[in-house]
Amino acid sequence: MKRKIIRIIIGLIVVIATWIYLVPYFQLILSPFSWKEADINKDGFVSTTETDYYGNYGKKQYIESGKNCTEYFALKDGLPLKKDCK
Repeated sequence: MKRKIIRIIIGLIVVIATWIYLVPYFQLILSPFSWKEADINKDGFVSTTETDYYGNYGKKQYIESGKNCTEYFALKDGLPLKKDCK
Protein backbone atom coordinates (compact mmCIF):
# COMPACT_ATOMS: atom_id res chain seq x y z
CA MET A 1 0.00 0.00 0.00
CA LYS A 2 2.83 2.37 0.87
CA ARG A 3 4.54 1.76 -2.50
CA LYS A 4 1.30 2.46 -4.35
CA ILE A 5 0.94 5.84 -2.63
CA ILE A 6 4.57 6.71 -3.42
CA ARG A 7 4.03 5.78 -7.10
CA ILE A 8 0.93 7.98 -7.24
CA ILE A 9 2.78 10.92 -5.67
CA ILE A 10 5.73 10.53 -8.06
CA GLY A 11 3.31 10.28 -10.98
CA LEU A 12 1.57 13.49 -9.90
CA ILE A 13 4.90 15.29 -9.57
CA VAL A 14 5.89 14.21 -13.09
CA VAL A 15 2.54 15.33 -14.55
CA ILE A 16 2.69 18.71 -12.80
CA ALA A 17 6.32 19.33 -13.83
CA THR A 18 5.52 18.39 -17.42
CA TRP A 19 2.55 20.75 -17.41
CA ILE A 20 4.57 23.66 -16.00
CA TYR A 21 7.51 23.29 -18.37
CA LEU A 22 5.89 22.13 -21.63
CA VAL A 23 2.65 24.10 -21.86
CA PRO A 24 4.42 27.46 -22.50
CA TYR A 25 6.29 25.85 -25.44
CA PHE A 26 3.01 24.64 -26.94
CA GLN A 27 1.59 28.15 -26.52
CA LEU A 28 4.56 29.53 -28.45
CA ILE A 29 4.19 26.94 -31.23
CA LEU A 30 0.55 27.96 -31.69
CA SER A 31 1.33 31.69 -31.61
CA PRO A 32 2.29 33.83 -34.64
CA PHE A 33 5.83 34.33 -33.31
CA SER A 34 9.00 32.55 -34.35
CA TRP A 35 11.51 31.02 -31.94
CA LYS A 36 13.98 33.75 -32.91
CA GLU A 37 11.49 36.48 -31.98
CA ALA A 38 10.74 34.79 -28.67
CA ASP A 39 14.42 34.65 -27.70
CA ILE A 40 14.32 37.94 -25.80
CA ASN A 41 17.89 37.91 -24.48
CA LYS A 42 19.34 36.51 -27.76
CA ASP A 43 21.25 33.69 -26.05
CA GLY A 44 20.11 31.04 -28.55
CA PHE A 45 17.78 29.32 -26.06
CA VAL A 46 14.10 30.09 -25.49
CA SER A 47 13.40 29.68 -21.77
CA THR A 48 10.01 28.90 -20.25
CA THR A 49 9.82 32.50 -19.04
CA GLU A 50 10.29 33.78 -22.59
CA THR A 51 7.74 31.32 -23.99
CA ASP A 52 5.24 32.34 -21.32
CA TYR A 53 5.76 36.02 -22.19
CA TYR A 54 5.24 35.45 -25.93
CA GLY A 55 2.58 32.78 -25.45
CA ASN A 56 0.21 35.19 -23.68
CA TYR A 57 -0.49 37.92 -26.18
CA GLY A 58 -3.32 40.05 -27.45
CA LYS A 59 -3.88 41.53 -30.88
CA LYS A 60 -5.29 44.75 -32.20
CA GLN A 61 -6.27 45.32 -35.83
CA TYR A 62 -6.13 48.71 -37.49
CA ILE A 63 -5.56 50.36 -40.89
CA GLU A 64 -2.29 52.18 -41.56
CA SER A 65 -1.55 53.83 -44.94
CA GLY A 66 -4.37 51.85 -46.57
CA LYS A 67 -3.04 48.50 -45.34
CA ASN A 68 -4.69 46.17 -42.84
CA CYS A 69 -2.32 45.85 -39.90
CA THR A 70 -2.30 43.67 -36.82
CA GLU A 71 -0.31 44.60 -33.76
CA TYR A 72 0.51 41.83 -31.28
CA PHE A 73 1.19 42.90 -27.71
CA ALA A 74 2.12 41.18 -24.45
CA LEU A 75 -0.77 40.77 -22.05
CA LYS A 76 1.60 41.00 -19.11
CA ASP A 77 2.65 44.62 -19.68
CA GLY A 78 1.00 45.78 -22.92
CA LEU A 79 4.30 46.25 -24.77
CA PRO A 80 4.19 45.64 -28.55
CA LEU A 81 5.70 42.34 -29.70
CA LYS A 82 5.17 42.41 -33.46
CA LYS A 83 3.44 44.43 -36.17
CA ASP A 84 2.17 42.69 -39.31
CA CYS A 85 0.81 44.73 -42.23
CA LYS A 86 -0.66 43.28 -45.43
